[in-house]
Amino acid sequence: MPLDKPAPYVVLRTPPFEAAVGSLRKRYPKVDTDIDAFLESAEFCERPRERAAPIAGIPHYWKARIKIGTANVGKRGGLRLIYRIVDDARIILPVVVYSKRDLEDVTKEQIANSLGDVRPFFLEHLVKKGLDPKKFKLD
Repeated sequence: MPLDKPAPYVVLRTPPFEAAVGSLRKRYPKVDTDIDAFLESAEFCERPRERAAPIAGIPHYWKARIKIGTANVGKRGGLRLIYRIVDDARIILPVVVYSKRDLEDVTKEQIANSLGDVRPFFLEHLVKKGLDPKKFKLD
């Protein structure tokens, strides 16, 4: 008898993430296609830690590379996606996305600042789903 696969993670597009995508759209008009393909892929939704690197000093946060195929830019010079994995709720929260050409790396402070905007969004989602927000940590 096959083992039941766990439910895939759900990606919740956060306000800071959407704002960053809007900024990228100015340079790469079709960047949504590349980002959507990555976020909606079965591989990412089922195994979000695969092909990503943990961010040192910030538990539960990961960084992935995304190619910009619509602009013919590979993963190495493409986009960087910083996201938070909430295992108990099976949720992925994209927090920051940026072009490697614009920024070498983000700081812990930049991630922490984005988290301030993500927290109320996440808690509101939990309440809408009938879940107790006190059971889920978002640090």
